[in-house]
Amino acid sequence: MNIDFANLEKAYQEHQPEVEEASLDVNLKHYERDVERRQSVAKKYAERLNHQVSIPVLKEDRTSVWAQYTFKNRSQVQKGLKNAAIPTAVH
Repeated sequence: MNIDFANLEKAYQEHQPEVEEASLDVNLKHYERDVERRQSVAKKYAERLNHQVSIPVLKEDRTSVWAQYTFKNRSQVQKGLKNAAIPTAVH
């Protein structure tokens, strides 16, 4: 079977915006729920990690999805997590 990759690539590029739009549409339907869940988890993290991380302060009219925390004692925390077989990353 002969495949014309140039035409296949062109077809892919022509339909890519439609695929991205469909994916975005699905994700946006759950956006508010996902943000609320992340904020709920972040609240638990803040309560339990209060003295180990720098917790950003948000104004009352703001929200965050809390992607990262800055640990005050990073090397000690990483060592403990490594001993528990929990991966970490430094950004």
